[in-house]
Amino acid sequence: MITGELDKEFLQGLTVLYVEDEEIIHKQGARLLAKMCGTLISAHNGREGLELYHAHVPDIIITDVNMPFMDGLAMAEHIHRSDRDVPIIVVTAFEHSDYLKRAIEAGIDHYIMKPATRAQLFDKLVECAHRLRLEWDVTQKNIQLKKLSRVVEQSPAAIVITDAEGTIEFINESFAKLTGYSVAEAVGENPRILKSDNVPAQVYADMWNTLRAGNIWSGELQNRCKDGSLVWEHATISPLFDETGTVTNYIGVKENITEKKQLVQQLMHAQKVETIGQLACGLAHDLNNILTVVNGYGTLIKMSTNLSPLQHQQIKEIMAASAQASALTHSMLAYGRKQIMKQMVQDLVPVVSKISGFIKRLIREDIGLVFSLPDDALLVNVDAGQIEQVMLNLTTNARDAMPQSGTLSVSVRRGVMGALGMPDGDTPCAIISVADTGCGMNPETRERIFDPFFTTKEFGKGSGLGLAMVFGIVAQHGGYINVQSELGAGSVFHVYLPLVVEEGVPLLLADGDEYAFSISQYGETILVVEDEKSTRLLLVEVLKKAGYSVIEAANGTDALEKFKAGGGNIRLVISDVVMPNMGGKKLYDEIRALSESVPFIFMSGHGSDVIHVGGTLDATIDLLEKPLMPLALLAKVQQLLD
Repeated sequence: MITGELDKEFLQGLTVLYVEDEEIIHKQGARLLAKMCGTLISAHNGREGLELYHAHVPDIIITDVNMPFMDGLAMAEHIHRSDRDVPIIVVTAFEHSDYLKRAIEAGIDHYIMKPATRAQLFDKLVECAHRLRLEWDVTQKNIQLKKLSRVVEQSPAAIVITDAEGTIEFINESFAKLTGYSVAEAVGENPRILKSDNVPAQVYADMWNTLRAGNIWSGELQNRCKDGSLVWEHATISPLFDETGTVTNYIGVKENITEKKQLVQQLMHAQKVETIGQLACGLAHDLNNILTVVNGYGTLIKMSTNLSPLQHQQIKEIMAASAQASALTHSMLAYGRKQIMKQMVQDLVPVVSKISGFIKRLIREDIGLVFSLPDDALLVNVDAGQIEQVMLNLTTNARDAMPQSGTLSVSVRRGVMGALGMPDGDTPCAIISVADTGCGMNPETRERIFDPFFTTKEFGKGSGLGLAMVFGIVAQHGGYINVQSELGAGSVFHVYLPLVVEEGVPLLLADGDEYAFSISQYGETILVVEDEKSTRLLLVEVLKKAGYSVIEAANGTDALEKFKAGGGNIRLVISDVVMPNMGGKKLYDEIRALSESVPFIFMSGHGSDVIHVGGTLDATIDLLEKPLMPLALLAKVQQLLD
């Protein structure tokens, strides 16, 4: 006999169907069973019992055999022909061999002879309840196992299970998607198929020392997928033990953290660029003031009529070196994205030609460089510094695409583009082409090449921002960029910039004798505001040699007092932007309150972020970037005064 408090408690939760046709026995049995089970349903014959069974689906059935309409064994046969295997206890006064045979065929669990005692009924009910509880436990365990199986199979985390020797026994769908290996390809292999050789050997040694000690290991790994691509994973690997404490399996749960790693790398890159930009701004300010003095006095000496040919050549070399230093300063600001955005109509050919020297230093010696520039001018309205940034990014990418040598070709030509920026149409444009003989790109890469943060370079070797910046700069200039590339056949980037075709548009020329200006006939008074003494003295000398009368001021406060004392004789103000006590922007506002007509020329050697602190300068104000070219300054002065 199987008893126990757990069985009794379980029995109280069951529903029992009691079928008996004798009224006295029915009442006695029902009263007795009602105390033993949770819910009692009673019937007086087999047909009624069968109807109640289908209506209530009881857990246990207790039935007489010989009854009208349908006996108990016939009812049992009907019930067992259904899908449910319900325990049935037969209580009968007949112990006939035919009944016993039918009972066995009907699947009767217990056969009790009348009169059945309370103890007999209770014991049989407990046995049936015990069987049901075991079946219920097994069913619940199977349900839990199925749930657990679905959780593992459908988990968004990649899961792999190996045996004690490390042979893969199971992978889920997420693991297959992450690595590219199907179940058939992975099972039976060792996880070493994923090693990328980019993880230090010490990491694997620490991992196995931890696992062999029976502990859980957690860390980051860079693995190689089936297609050769690299993926960063955060993995947690646990040993599984049997009842004796022996390791039987290892289970690894992996999360793809490639995007997180890239975001961290991009943040670090952005911080690095910001730091370099701040450094560039600081250096640019001092260097530009120094170069302004060098350029200024060099130009004044160059304009002298008593120079010997040798001295003339020496001055020319000094000016060329100064121009190179100036270009380097602009490149530093462009890299740090601190360069002032200033579009001017100019010939694109010398803009591209100017950066050729820097490109030669940028590429390696095993890469050939070919430049093809037209003889005629291609006038475009561009920010030369931003176009330099475009060229630097394109040539850097071309260099990196040719790790085993190659040829880099840069060309500028006249062409046409569509009204919506497409490369086909009838709008005149200038085309810059940068071609390499490198590895090329597949169609999927070409589709995403201008997406921010997309890169094909190894992790940590590219931010994915370069070509996105190029796309934005070109679009800001009203142009268009596209790429032609095939795997193994190199790449060609074409930049389309609309030409300026209106007549009479002023053209920005390089500093030199090409600037047309004459000695002032009227000696107009100009207020020069500059806190750097050497730069201020140079500007005063240049303007005086050109016939102008000059008032000096060391800062904005000094300049405002002298402007008020000038009595309206000051015709033009030339002012630095960033100065102690009172900056150029504040000085401009104060003077504008006194006079709305006096023209202003701002000059600065700082980057754009410093220039615009405290308010963006009026777009109509002329801004000359340092290092100043004396002849360019004089041309601008004459233009404003005329």
